[in-house]
Amino acid sequence: MNEERDYIYLKGTEELGDVIDALRKINAPEIIIVVPRRTKCFLNYTNLDILKNEIKKLNKKVYIDSDDEQIINLAKEQGINIFLSEYNVEEINRIVTDILPPQKTKPKFTKRIPEEKIKLTSNFDDYDLTKKTKQKRKRVNMSLVFLILVFVGGIFYFLISLKFGYVTVVVSPQKQPLPFEDYLVLNPNITSPVVEENSIPAEYIEISKNISIRQKTSGSRSGSNLPTGKVKIINKDKENSISIIANTRLIAPNGNEYKLLERVSLGPGEEKEVVIVAKENDQKYYLTDTNVIFNIPGLKGTSWEDKIEARLIEPVRGSGDKVNYVTLNDISEGKIKLEKELEKAISDELKNKYKDYVFPEEKGDFQIKQPEVSHQVGQVTDEIVLTGSAYLKTVGVKYSQLVNYIKDIIAKENLKKDSDYRILDFKLDRLTINNFDPKTKIMTVLAKGNITIESRVNEKEIILAIAGKDIEEVKEIIGKMSNITNAKLILNPSWLKKIPENLDKIKIKIE
Repeated sequence: MNEERDYIYLKGTEELGDVIDALRKINAPEIIIVVPRRTKCFLNYTNLDILKNEIKKLNKKVYIDSDDEQIINLAKEQGINIFLSEYNVEEINRIVTDILPPQKTKPKFTKRIPEEKIKLTSNFDDYDLTKKTKQKRKRVNMSLVFLILVFVGGIFYFLISLKFGYVTVVVSPQKQPLPFEDYLVLNPNITSPVVEENSIPAEYIEISKNISIRQKTSGSRSGSNLPTGKVKIINKDKENSISIIANTRLIAPNGNEYKLLERVSLGPGEEKEVVIVAKENDQKYYLTDTNVIFNIPGLKGTSWEDKIEARLIEPVRGSGDKVNYVTLNDISEGKIKLEKELEKAISDELKNKYKDYVFPEEKGDFQIKQPEVSHQVGQVTDEIVLTGSAYLKTVGVKYSQLVNYIKDIIAKENLKKDSDYRILDFKLDRLTINNFDPKTKIMTVLAKGNITIESRVNEKEIILAIAGKDIEEVKEIIGKMSNITNAKLILNPSWLKKIPENLDKIKIKIE
């Protein structure tokens, strides 16, 4: 066993657990997993995601090697390393040779010239003519040598280009959106998907909210408003919370009776300011001493009797002659407003606490209790206070988990049909509740969305189809491939008119 690198050769029938156990037993820092075609545990998004997490825990360099392009593509999408063979490029030595061999010197022949044909010239003219002739010949010879060098260099460069030239084909696979619609079971009682039941793990959620709203009264008549003021309610208990309902009676030291206009919820040590209203419209109910402390009859005899304090902080006074009173329409509008506020409060809490989750459009089991109203129809007041509570029972699922599961379903269908495309993306449009049982906490939903698919490109098939072909013929061949929308040839050198026959000099780049 090589201490630096080791191999795991699969038969194709192993489960994912067998592969992980084998990885844990090997001590080498680099491991290559050789995966046969159609190995089921490597054709699953979820399995590959689990394998990737296990590899991170092992702190080892793990590669996947397979001749199954679907396995390789799925592994790439999950970020698992793919083992690639390394090829060393041969060094090219320059061979320097004489471009022109040395010329053999021709023997000189001396021709005897008859004396009568000899023309007498001066030695100077004869020397000058000979020198000019030699210079002219020298220039001609140098020009010829230059042309020969250019010609031979061109041929040499052409031959080198044929040997070392290469072609890169950049292809854009065909992409298209397809609608998706299927029923899914969101089950909080499972921890992993159950493909046979189309079930995925989910989260059962319960939320409750209590809020109060104020509604202006619309009735108007002559008279006087009931005297009103404001008290501060203090919870002296540092460990426990309490909720005091609307209309709770407060008794002043002089025996006059007042009541709270709204529910008050106090945490440990918390204090809140609340409006109070007198029982009758009489000046004897006016209070100006802000040190007045009220008794709360409803707490008498309980553990809270001495732990809750109600202190006057704004004087109790009456108002002018014209008074407002409660109408039936005021209460109806207040209830509608309260329901909207409760729905918003529930929705906001879902968004804030479960940011990575997706929920059905419907609210599931959503109920609003009958609200408490501070005043009855006909009572004199400028506003009424409505206090209500609502709770929601629903099921949500992590968006990433839902998308991966849907991709997994489609990938398995593609495997059965031997489809020649892969999934690029999935976008969920909506989840609609088909059935929900709060007792079992299981919800069935109809999921609708769109998947974006990309046709698979067989690189070897393209290389074999274009090797040795003319450039124009290559364009025609690729143009007929229905799984490619666009292609571009990058030639090196650029003047190549023909694709190399050597398959290693043809590269396919997918973008």
